[in-house]
Amino acid sequence: MKLTKNPLYYLAGVSFISIVMSILLVFGKNKSPMAITLSVIVAIFSTWALIYLWKGRCPHCGAVMARMTHDIKQDRIETVPFAYYSQILKRKDMTEQPILSSRRVVQRRKQVDNIINRCKKCNWTWNTKKSYFLDSIPSPVYVNEK
Repeated sequence: MKLTKNPLYYLAGVSFISIVMSILLVFGKNKSPMAITLSVIVAIFSTWALIYLWKGRCPHCGAVMARMTHDIKQDRIETVPFAYYSQILKRKDMTEQPILSSRRVVQRRKQVDNIINRCKKCNWTWNTKKSYFLDSIPSPVYVNEK
C-alpha cells in the first residue's frame, strides 16, 4: 500500500510530533498553559485513534476499518488455578499485608471463544481468540491490627 493511501502513517506522524511537542513544551523555558493543554489533548486523541484504527485493519490487505466479525464460536472452557490470600492484615499506618497462612488456591473457569473475522474489502477470513473468566474473584477478609 502506498504512503498516500494509508492514513495510519499520517496519524502515526501526528502522534509522534504531538508527543514530542508536549514533552518540549512541558520541560522547555516558555511554558504556555494553553499550548501545553492543546498539545497534550492532540497527543492523547491521535494516539488513541491510531491504536483504534490499527486494531481494526485487515492483516492481509492492510485496509483500515475493514474488519467485520463474522461468527463467534465457543472453543473450550478450561480451569485455571488462581492463588489468593483469604485474609489481609490492615495496619494502623494504613498499609496492608497478606497473612501468609491464609493462602488459598481455587480453580477458576475460563471460557475461550474463537472469533472469525472477515475483511470487507478482500473477503479474507482470519481467527482471533478471546478469553474471559466465568467466575468472580474471591474477595479477602480485612483484619484490623490490634
